[in-house]
Amino acid sequence: MEKPDAAGRGSTFPVQTRAIVRYRPGMRNFTCACGSTVYFENTSCLNCGRPLGFVPEAGLLTSFDDAPGALESEKLALHPRLNRQSYRYCRNHTESDTCNWMVPSEQPADYCLSCRLNETIPNLDDPRRVQLWYEVEKAKRRTIFTLLALGLPISSKADGPKGLSFKILSDRRLDADVHATDERASTGHLNGTITISLAEADSSLREEMRERLNEGYRTLLGHVRHEMGHYYWFLLIDGRSALTDFRSLFGDERSNYADSLEAHYESGPPADWQRRHVSAYASSHPWEDFAETWAHYMHIIDTLETASDSDLRFQGKALGRPTHDFDPELDLGISNPPTDFSWVLDDWFTLSQGMNLLNRSMGLGDAYPFALSATAQLKLGFIHRLVAAQPPLGH
Repeated sequence: MEKPDAAGRGSTFPVQTRAIVRYRPGMRNFTCACGSTVYFENTSCLNCGRPLGFVPEAGLLTSFDDAPGALESEKLALHPRLNRQSYRYCRNHTESDTCNWMVPSEQPADYCLSCRLNETIPNLDDPRRVQLWYEVEKAKRRTIFTLLALGLPISSKADGPKGLSFKILSDRRLDADVHATDERASTGHLNGTITISLAEADSSLREEMRERLNEGYRTLLGHVRHEMGHYYWFLLIDGRSALTDFRSLFGDERSNYADSLEAHYESGPPADWQRRHVSAYASSHPWEDFAETWAHYMHIIDTLETASDSDLRFQGKALGRPTHDFDPELDLGISNPPTDFSWVLDDWFTLSQGMNLLNRSMGLGDAYPFALSATAQLKLGFIHRLVAAQPPLGH
């Protein structure tokens, strides 16, 4: 049995719709007040023991001190940029230890920006499902971190008809003996609601599905990024000026979706799919082409930003920041491709080849087992311009 309204849906407090500033995407090494390196999912510093939490409005993981004379739940942020502002943990931290994001103390919301988007979560009486749900939430928070860093709008269903919500559903494939009533859940998107099957958080089941579908790459983070691609098509392209350019690159989305997917699963992708698409599945329908390309765009941007922040060098070459020159006035016209994305791809080819070689040295599969054709690169450039053209907060 699922738990509806797990994030206090229906609260009058809105989800933050945009980051205050465009902070840098990419998983960075954060620092505790004691000087120790801490990481995105950490809830306490291993060196000094201070509690840690992520402040999404600022894009910062920071350590905290208890607020003197205040409620026990209130904590003072120690990062210099946060000026000892008061925060409290998301309710999903205090109740199930599945979240480390913070809520400003002056706000009435019980849940953080990410958890307030949840419409349905799994049954929390089963410890295994709690752990798998935590894995889904980690992937969701990493995705939202990057989306906020890119300045993309995130709003809840309570804020309007094009808001975002998540249904994280159990699946009978997990353990039919314990929860025989669970149905087989499918991951997907419909009108702003993203459904994630909990089975995708089980590494054995996910690998089984990857082999059955003959996929070179299948990750939980990739699934969340893909479904977010569907959502941002719905939000930023459907019925808007970018639709004409989308159709000229990706195709006409008005072609029958169900028939296209059925044909893909029955007959497989076209023999020359690599000439036009980032993956075989992307060839099934223009919507899937966009969602797959969006996921790859997020892979590329996030990984390059992480490498740049870590000052990694490959072949003696420093890696630049792919979002350093975002301009709200960029033209979306695909007839005049900007030059700013070509160097991003150049750096990506350098980095991904190095990553693949490192993985092979460890006996692992390639980290990025894809080849990007000229057409696929144009599609990635379209998404780069679409993202860059979003107005900053308050515009």
